Amino acid sequence: MTSPPNQGRIGLLLASSTDGAVGDGRDLLWHLPEDLQRFKSLTMGSTCLLGRRTLESIGRVLPGRRFVVLTRQRPTPDSPLFTSYPGVIWATGVEEALGATADVDPLWVIGGADVYQALEERADWIDRTEVEGTWPEAPARFTINPMLWHCEQNGEWQESRSGLRYRYQRYLRIRP
Repeated sequence: MTSPPNQGRIGLLLASSTDGAVGDGRDLLWHLPEDLQRFKSLTMGSTCLLGRRTLESIGRVLPGRRFVVLTRQRPTPDSPLFTSYPGVIWATGVEEALGATADVDPLWVIGGADVYQALEERADWIDRTEVEGTWPEAPARFTINPMLWHCEQNGEWQESRSGLRYRYQRYLRIRP
C-alpha cells in the first residue's frame, strides 16, 4: 500500500497586508528587513514550494534551500528559465510537487497567492507577518479563512527600521 504524497507537515509562510495583499506579480510590496531575516531563519535548510512568478521575482534560488516550483508548463532543459535556476525541481501540479517533497518535514509554501490557495487545504499551519496598511491596487491576495484557521499567536505590533508596522501571527488549522 502506498502512502499519500507528503506525510510531513506543511506550513504557509507569508507576509500580507491588513487587507490581504501579498504581491503585485513582480516584486514585494514593502521592505521589512526584520521579516526577511525571519524568513531566512525559518526556511534555511528546508524545502520551499513556490510558484514560477514568485521564483522570478526572487530572481535566484536562495542558498541553503531546495526549491520546488509549480508551473503550468515545465521548462525544457535548454530553456532560459531552466538554465537560470539550477537545482530547481519543476512540477506541473500540486500532486507532483507533493510527491517530490514526500520526505520533507516541514515543507514551506512561500507563495504566491495562487500557490497559497492551492495548498491551503493541505496546510497544517500558517506563519504570517501582517503588515499594517492596505494595498488596494495589489492584484495578488490571500485571505485567511476564519472557518479553516484559528489564530493561536497574535504578536505585538512592532515598528520596522523601514518605518512600517508589522506583527507575527501563527494560525492553526481548525480540525473537525
